[in-house]
Amino acid sequence: MDNEKKIKAVLMVILIIATLLGLNALIAAVQKTGKETHTGSAWQQELTLHGEKIANA
Repeated sequence: MDNEKKIKAVLMVILIIATLLGLNALIAAVQKTGKETHTGSAWQQELTLHGEKIANA
């Protein structure tokens, strides 16, 4: 019975670590997607402004 409790405890720790790693990866992926979208949008706006300056010159 004692060994069974140890095994369950180890498996629980592994499950918790795997869950935290998965959540971390998910959050990182969402943040990366959000940053790329925002950065891409800002970059596009900057290119548009630069193009307008050239056209108006």
